Amino acid sequence: RYDIAEVLDVYENEDGFMTVEVAMTRAGVFPYQQADGSVRMEAKLPEDVFDKATIESANGSPVTDRHPFELVTVENYDEYMKGTTHLQAKREGNLLVNKETIFDGNLAAMIRAGKKQQVSIGFETEIVEESGTYDGQEYDVKQTDIRVNHLAHVEQGRAGEDVKARLDSAD
Repeated sequence: RYDIAEVLDVYENEDGFMTVEVAMTRAGVFPYQQADGSVRMEAKLPEDVFDKATIESANGSPVTDRHPFELVTVENYDEYMKGTTHLQAKREGNLLVNKETIFDGNLAAMIRAGKKQQVSIGFETEIVEESGTYDGQEYDVKQTDIRVNHLAHVEQGRAGEDVKARLDSAD
C-alpha cells in the first residue's frame, strides 16, 4: 500500500545532508485501484493512523526515491534507501509528522526543485470489510494495523498536497 504526504521544513548541514520535516500521512478516505481495475475507497481512520504502534513504525523508516516494487528490508536497503526518518513521529492535527534526513544529493536536489516534495508511505495493513463514512466521505473498507515500511518521495501522492515536505515554515 502507498499513501501521500508533504515536506514541511528543511535544513541542510555543511556536508550537504538535508533534514526535512515531513507530513507522512493523514487520516482520510483514499481511492485504491484493485487488481481487476476497479477502485475501492479505503479509510484510514484516526484511531488507526495515530495508534501507538503505527506511530512507532514511522520512526527509523527508510526513505526512498519513489516506491520500490517490494518492501524495503535488510537484504535490499542498499538498493533503495536514500535517507531515513527520525525517531520523532507524532500527531499534528490530522497529520502524522516526523523528520527525515536525505543522504542522496540527487533526491535532495529534486526536493529543492519542487519535483519530489510530496511523499507517500509504503506500508502493510489489515483490510477490514466494514463500510462507513468518515469526514463526509463514504468508504468501502478500512485499514487497521498500519505499519510503515518506508517513506517514498514522489511527484504526486494519493493523500494530496497536505502530505509533503515542508520547505518553508510558512506553508
